[in-house]
Amino acid sequence: MPVRLGRFNVRAAAKCGADLHLRHPSTLELFWDGESPVTITLMGKDAPEVRDAYLATEPLVVKGEIDRDEQMVRVLIVATVAWSGLLVDGSEDCTPDNIRKLYTMEETEWVLEQVIPFFADRPTYATNMPSD
Repeated sequence: MPVRLGRFNVRAAAKCGADLHLRHPSTLELFWDGESPVTITLMGKDAPEVRDAYLATEPLVVKGEIDRDEQMVRVLIVATVAWSGLLVDGSEDCTPDNIRKLYTMEETEWVLEQVIPFFADRPTYATNMPSD
């Protein structure tokens, strides 16, 4: 039976988002806030808003106005839709300013080592698509 590839809408699946359960940077133990996981909810790289953010920042990179690291931060600000169990600069609020702080502060830059591969991994969001 032929496969209808159009059923696997990676953009819609990425837009639904997925929860990254953060791990300790050295022991890789999962972080917990009591009995609740410490998570960051991210849309995937294929989500329309995320793709738009990438396309909007690419000319700035080409012109040398921002570097690739700044481009990634700007894209991840759009991709990050929520978090749970995190305090950033004393605040639990998942705002664009706090997202930027989380991803750029020296003491939390290790978070990007977990966020970037998770965000870029299309199969992470596959549970939002039909399985057959």
